[in-house]
Amino acid sequence: MTPSFNSAEDVSKFLRSKNDIDHIVQAASDLIHNRIDVHFPQKQVFVFELICDRLNVPNSQWHSHKDVWVLLIQIWNTLEPRLRTIFKRIRLIEVLVLVLTDAGSDTTTIYDSSHFVPIFEFVDLLLKNVFIEVDDSIMLRILTAYVAFTKSPSFSSTYSMTIHHLFNIMATTDYIPSKKTITKFAHELLIDVCGFLVAHPEDRITTSLFLNVLEVFTLSEHTLSQTIVELGKLKPRKTINVKDPLTYLFDLMTSRTSERDFKTLEDAYRAMIKSEPLLAEPLLSILSKKNKSLSSEFISGIYSQNISSNQKNWGLLIYLLDIDNELATNNAVSLLQVFEQVSDEKLVERFRNAFVGAFVKARELPLFFKDIWYNHRHQDSWRSSALIQLVAEYSKDLTVNQTKDILNFCCEKGTVSSLPLIASVVGGLLKSPTTKTQPLSTVLVEQNNTIFNEITTNNDDIQTLWQIRYSILCLYTESSFESIKEPLYKLLTKTSDDCSYYFYFTMFRAIELFDESYLSGFQFQERFLQFASSCKSKELFDSLFLRWSVIINNLFNKDQVDQLLKTVEANLGFTRLVQIINESSCVLFELKSVSDTIIKRTIKGITGKNPSLINLDLLSVIPEECIDSRDYPLFIDNLQRLSKDRALTNTCITQLNRFTLNPMLNLDFERNLQKMLVFILNCCEDSVTTGLSLVRRIWRTYFARYKEFRSFIDSSFSALTSSIVEDNFPSLQLTLILLTLKPEVQDSNLKTLLNDLEYKYVMFLEKSMLEISLSNTVKDVEVLNWQLQSLLELDYSKSEKVKKAVIQLGKVFNNDSGYDDSKIALFKLITHWEQPELRNATYIAALYIALKSKTMCLNIESPLESYLTRFCTNADSQSLEQLAYYITDSIPLATEEQFPHIISLLVILTGTMRHKDEASQKVFTIILSQIIDVVHKLDISSLILILNTIKSQLSESTWLFKQYSTELTLLLVSKVANQLSNDPNATEEVYILVTQVYSHLLLFHRFKFQSRHHILIRTMIDLLEPLTLKKHNNNKVLGTSKECARAYSRLMANLCEPQATNSYKELANSSLTTSSTIIKKGLRKYLSMLLVSYIAFNLKYNFDSSINDELLRAIYMVFDVLTERELQLVNSTLDFPGKSFYRSLYANYKDQGKWKDN
Repeated sequence: MTPSFNSAEDVSKFLRSKNDIDHIVQAASDLIHNRIDVHFPQKQVFVFELICDRLNVPNSQWHSHKDVWVLLIQIWNTLEPRLRTIFKRIRLIEVLVLVLTDAGSDTTTIYDSSHFVPIFEFVDLLLKNVFIEVDDSIMLRILTAYVAFTKSPSFSSTYSMTIHHLFNIMATTDYIPSKKTITKFAHELLIDVCGFLVAHPEDRITTSLFLNVLEVFTLSEHTLSQTIVELGKLKPRKTINVKDPLTYLFDLMTSRTSERDFKTLEDAYRAMIKSEPLLAEPLLSILSKKNKSLSSEFISGIYSQNISSNQKNWGLLIYLLDIDNELATNNAVSLLQVFEQVSDEKLVERFRNAFVGAFVKARELPLFFKDIWYNHRHQDSWRSSALIQLVAEYSKDLTVNQTKDILNFCCEKGTVSSLPLIASVVGGLLKSPTTKTQPLSTVLVEQNNTIFNEITTNNDDIQTLWQIRYSILCLYTESSFESIKEPLYKLLTKTSDDCSYYFYFTMFRAIELFDESYLSGFQFQERFLQFASSCKSKELFDSLFLRWSVIINNLFNKDQVDQLLKTVEANLGFTRLVQIINESSCVLFELKSVSDTIIKRTIKGITGKNPSLINLDLLSVIPEECIDSRDYPLFIDNLQRLSKDRALTNTCITQLNRFTLNPMLNLDFERNLQKMLVFILNCCEDSVTTGLSLVRRIWRTYFARYKEFRSFIDSSFSALTSSIVEDNFPSLQLTLILLTLKPEVQDSNLKTLLNDLEYKYVMFLEKSMLEISLSNTVKDVEVLNWQLQSLLELDYSKSEKVKKAVIQLGKVFNNDSGYDDSKIALFKLITHWEQPELRNATYIAALYIALKSKTMCLNIESPLESYLTRFCTNADSQSLEQLAYYITDSIPLATEEQFPHIISLLVILTGTMRHKDEASQKVFTIILSQIIDVVHKLDISSLILILNTIKSQLSESTWLFKQYSTELTLLLVSKVANQLSNDPNATEEVYILVTQVYSHLLLFHRFKFQSRHHILIRTMIDLLEPLTLKKHNNNKVLGTSKECARAYSRLMANLCEPQATNSYKELANSSLTTSSTIIKKGLRKYLSMLLVSYIAFNLKYNFDSSINDELLRAIYMVFDVLTERELQLVNSTLDFPGKSFYRSLYANYKDQGKWKDN
């Protein structure tokens, strides 16, 4: 507890004592904030000096005490600038290092994430106001302490902003680290920095810092060679895994070295595996993925060392093949012999893929066919379908002559012995254009007709041979196969090689080519059904009805088609069968045999004892035109029966709706009122709209045929009239349907019936609502909502009794948080009934705010917008202004809950103004001014709503924007941009919307800024600041968003490359100067300040590297506009660091950004 003090001397003694630090800091704070009643001259200076002295004491508790730094910031802000020089007494960097070191080494004390915020805030404060010298030795100490701090539970990535700023002070554009610095960093920090980058890729702020550090100390052209030397001297660290960090570092090196600089990568590779031998394979994998070229001596050395070793690294050899193609072509035999020792199938497959890929890259694929594959064709692994498919993918790129040469080679060696080779070539031809396949028809069909004569007994060979035959048949038309027509027939009819589904595919393709009579004497259907029942190939069943539906329809009877459907269902499942039928429905349902069988199965599924949703899904893919109208009653009756099952209701009603588009009025469901009411009762929430539209369609048909069905209609009306009671909800629903059809009725007798029914219905509504208002309770909310909705649909606005009864309901809902749907319905009624007058408009506006304030989820914007549209259309200018002032004047009095809804109301009012008059323009200006005044209070959703509305109006209602309101819009953009610069919760969506609003201003209203380019540039500067790595309270900063940077670049393109408007065209037509040149001339006077601001932000806050890459496109556009005079002005405006950065920036522009004529 802080003691009481009688004099300044007592205070001074206590503050200088060795009492508890908490009490001393509290007393110092009380003294500064005048809570101690003593006269103490220069108390801020005294406390400031005291803190500086205490912080300089080694191992002091003051270093990590949060309140000490808070007090230090408070004193700094109150001190006169001349007195702030006292801070030089603090060895600030030493203190910062001590704080970070203690926090990193102390794992027992866990501070909250905000504990170190004041420390870094004070450092930031100094960095903004004074110059702090930071050299490389100091920076290394800071980084060492900070890297240790990143492992502390108290670490927060926001602190990295401050460290990044300190680093940028040291790392100027002309800074080159000394050899000693590089060595120290490599041995003490490099592994830890890379380790953090590997472990925390999501921390974009700290990642940006450490990547910048690596760029300066490790990866630059001045440091890389020395770093590689030091990497070879790294000592093993038992407690730290160096494999992942070094792999990450090597990945960075490969990205930053040029294609021709393979020596650097080779040296780095040797140095790293010297320190960590286990890195050999991961490092080569990186080189393989990035297609880096290496010297043949380097590759040969690694290969020789590995191939002669007793413990071979198989993965390493595979990556060597990926990197060096010649390794495979020159050492093919020895490599294949070595890999014969490998038993791991996955490893063998990886080797084979890399091996084949090496021949492809070396353009020696024909050599692989003849010298490698053919000689190993007897081995099972070289006959696999996976290898055939792999080589087929490559063989499609062979030339016609190369393909012909391979096919002739296979023909000479024998078809059966070369089956895998032929299969891969033919597989590649299937994916090739006809310009390549056509010249090869002679070789494949005539010269190599042994393919269609050859017999083999090996099951694998049979499969491959029939696959080749089928593929060749798919390549050409009927005219190409005259020579093999007879041999193929003999093969198909006499062979017993039906162990392969390709045998049947070949048969189906032959029938497709030559006609159905080609195999007319050969009854293969039963044989195929037997084969299909025992086959397990998914490919067969997937393609059966997708590819061969016409063949199946023409050659199989309905029972056989049904058996095939069952087989497909058994192997693929009913869901996949429905998908197949849906995918090929445009063909399937044109085929009578197939479509009849599918429909028959569907009827059986629906009318069975256990109908399921999947059967209804099958029905949904069948076009109703394909179903015999005589089957309609069967479908409708069963669907109506099934709709009682809640699990099936939605689908059943959807299908019922399909089959009753033209009601015949001859079904039991249509002719029985009780069944119709039961059907309405069964309609659940998701299907009620569909179900009621179905019933409406039935009764519309009844009304059209009133004389024919008079007896049924009269009895139905009589039954409904007597059943209009609250408990019979379906009757109320049906009554409303009938009454809404009243305008379509012509018959006088039917109109009389409807009038009687309407009278009873209205009487019921009046009575029901009065009962509710008197009892102050609602028995059935669903019924009440329906009643309110029916009033809206039937439009009883002229009935005073109904109005009075409805208004009484408001008392029931007033103090109840429930009844949301009822409140919505009631609000819709009020907005629909009330006249577009000022008194009513203000009432509805107030009601909207009150309802939304209590229940935000109420969706009542649409009826409000409809009413305001009517009001704006009919109201005079004075009424419109008064409504706007009524809403804006309520903002200062609004509660926190009401505020966003008042803004929403203003935005809706803005969007409903349609009259192109001065009153609308004035009201828009009033609303825009008010929004600008309160923009700092707006939440994200309100901002998005406002920006979207203004963006739309800038293009769709250009008449709404006068000169003043246009400049107000630009001011809004600027204010939002400034707000985003300091908002830790800023979102990409808001920033991009702001740039789009600005862009619309330039596209549609640029002529209004003819003499206002200075405010355009000021706003561009405001929009640039949020993209910096400015410190916020959390990680969600716009400075790491590429999308935002791209949006800014697009905006800059609109600014610097203007479109010619009519106003500028007229000006240009009176001279020889183009309109674009006129705009640029006025723009370049002020554009130089944007360039100066970009450089200042880069030096003060820094930009993320990826963001800067995007922004450079925008800055290069600025250079394109500026002349020599403006460029010199920029140079004279900058300080020394700025000029250095400017020279580098301009050099990059001339090298990369400026168009050059080669």
